[in-house]
Amino acid sequence: MSWLVPRSKLTVDQLRAVEMDIERHRSVVGSPRSGKTNVMLYRARHLIDNYPVRIGKYRIFVASNAQKEYLRPALKEMDIPISCVTTFKNWYDNLIEPYLEEMKSRARERFIEIFSTAFDKWGEELGLIDMKDFQYWDWGDELRLIDTEDSNSTNKNRPNSNELCKIFYNRYMEESIEEIIGLGFEDIALITAKLKAASKYRYDFVLVDDGQDLHKSDYEILKTASMHLTVFMDGKQQSSIIGAGEKGVFLQLEQRQPSIRLLDIHGFPTHIAPVAAGFIEIEEERRYFLNDTIGGETGERQKPLLYLARDLDDKINHLAEVAQTRIDMGDSVGILIGYNSPYIDGLKKAGLDIDVCNENKAVDFRNGRPKAIEYEKAKSLTFDSVLMPGVDVDDQILMPYWGEMEALFLGISRAEKWVYFSAVENARPFSDRFPFSDRFIELERQGHLTIQRSWLKNTEPIQPDKPDEPEDLSDLF
Repeated sequence: MSWLVPRSKLTVDQLRAVEMDIERHRSVVGSPRSGKTNVMLYRARHLIDNYPVRIGKYRIFVASNAQKEYLRPALKEMDIPISCVTTFKNWYDNLIEPYLEEMKSRARERFIEIFSTAFDKWGEELGLIDMKDFQYWDWGDELRLIDTEDSNSTNKNRPNSNELCKIFYNRYMEESIEEIIGLGFEDIALITAKLKAASKYRYDFVLVDDGQDLHKSDYEILKTASMHLTVFMDGKQQSSIIGAGEKGVFLQLEQRQPSIRLLDIHGFPTHIAPVAAGFIEIEEERRYFLNDTIGGETGERQKPLLYLARDLDDKINHLAEVAQTRIDMGDSVGILIGYNSPYIDGLKKAGLDIDVCNENKAVDFRNGRPKAIEYEKAKSLTFDSVLMPGVDVDDQILMPYWGEMEALFLGISRAEKWVYFSAVENARPFSDRFPFSDRFIELERQGHLTIQRSWLKNTEPIQPDKPDEPEDLSDLF
């Protein structure tokens, strides 16, 4: 049995989204835990059963290969072949493979042209240096700016190499960034023409999850590839800087507003929801979130925990201890990490058997091992226990398009039972090491969170307990 909610338990709005007709393209907007993933799978089954859909002539595009593997049990339950589920990137890469070299060559020539123009403009405007001291250098698939002047130059008015390169990229290349991003747009006509001529790429329907992160040009291709699109999205969860966003998707689908907006938030444990609300920056949105949340209780109501470690080693050892304890309790465990995370090797050295979710390796979400996954790729996944060890300034949990607030809210929203945070508090107090420490402190004051310091560590800090009744949240932050 998978995590899939029985169809009989879907709300009226969710059922409406499942059963929308296909006379036009559709969109569904909803925040985390609004049921978008369940609706997407039931909609796929509904379209297969009620429309003349050819066998295998449909696709479900998900955000990552990790999400695809997470969906596997539910897909089996819904009798949807796993071969019909992929990421847009994987599908697109296979689609353009026959034309790739031609496209890369054309894009490369155009990029060098843009680079050269910006470079010449830079030298003329600054007038501080002899441009012979610099050159742009073609190196493999990259273009690097090389400072050829001796570092001991006597020219005191000349900025150093790093300063000049920063000025160049920030001031001049930024002006051309849209053009650079769109270098492949000239190939859209080529790809769409090929799609029209090749029936094997003509689908009866395509469902897109996290559609806010696809570029507007991707939709030009999808509208040619499929007779019908339904796009599921949440603009506040946009993690791609070049994504179309909600408004861009509406424009591509010729809509002014979503076909359906899923307002209620389902199954969010009531003892965790206030902690998630603490990381919604806008007060009105925080109030809406709490008002729209329909709690889901699992029997266990343990307060979320923030552990303040002595140092990185203490943090990693405690993280391994907590993860193993939750596994022994029968929980599924997700460990959310940032870029260049120091935790993977440390957890393995501590003896924890973990799976690392990446785009190059399939991971079995049914094997009971903790899953280490980047915040961005955790969208649409849920775990009994979510562990977030990177909530201080020494860790990088920033997403390409997000800040810490959005990443933490996403992480908390992935939890079914319990949430764990950790940070280092050594020479500097926690309040100096994390820009949102005041939120954790206020959550503890309100009775929604426990803060535990390493030197006061209880021998059994991670066993379930019953939290005090929460205070009124109307004045939270």
